[in-house]
Amino acid sequence: MQLPTGKCMLSGFICAGSLSLIMLLSASLAGAASCPPNTVAVDGQCLNKAQIEELKKKQEQQRQLQQQNAAKQAVHDERMKQVAKEREDALRQQSAQQKQQQLAPTKANPVAGATAQLPGYSYTSPEYKNNPGGRGYCSPQCAEFVRYNLGVSSPGMYAKMYWSSPPKGYKQYPQGSKRAPRPGDMLVWKGELNVNDPKLIKICGGKVGGCGHVAIVKSVNLTKGTLTRVDANWLGSCKVVEHDKMTVSGDDKRGYTIAGEDSNYLYGWLSK
Repeated sequence: MQLPTGKCMLSGFICAGSLSLIMLLSASLAGAASCPPNTVAVDGQCLNKAQIEELKKKQEQQRQLQQQNAAKQAVHDERMKQVAKEREDALRQQSAQQKQQQLAPTKANPVAGATAQLPGYSYTSPEYKNNPGGRGYCSPQCAEFVRYNLGVSSPGMYAKMYWSSPPKGYKQYPQGSKRAPRPGDMLVWKGELNVNDPKLIKICGGKVGGCGHVAIVKSVNLTKGTLTRVDANWLGSCKVVEHDKMTVSGDDKRGYTIAGEDSNYLYGWLSK
């Protein structure tokens, strides 16, 4: 006999869903019925009161342990965030210190970080004379101007000779030296400066390889990379002029280079 769909027959037949429920209840009752007196079926086991209390105790301990582990993990995560922040701050501080060290005065670079000018340093110009004594050239010449202001002796007839024979107490620092130029230093140009200028060959004599040129560093700013020099008779001008279009770059490790306007044929700088 086939059961009608969606209906249950009460006379000898039951629905499939009702049958499952009844079987489940029967199994539960059977499990309960199989436990001894004073015990209860828990997860398929018959436990007495003491065992149930012990089970509750273990469950509470497990719950507390989970809470403790979660708290420890939270503390660990927070500590890792703090460590990461401290590391980031340390790297930032180290970078700032390294930058500051590059800009801070050092033995090799005592004028870093600001426009440096020696205390009380200034220059004066000797009396200007055009064609003094019939010599055929103006005064002061570049070397005369340097001697007048720095009190150094003359190494010879030509300005370029300051490089090959520095005045007493002065040391050569060619381009790329690991000591920055300072105010009061001497800049010295090669003779090619004159030889490669058709106008100056006649003035300075191409046969001797050119006279070269010498000037005084007035101020230096390594942060901005600027250098101002002052000299007399630049390229036969017969004038004392400040030139602020030169640049200086580098550091104590890589060395320093003077570039920019008028830097061609520059030997470097002489410094005490």
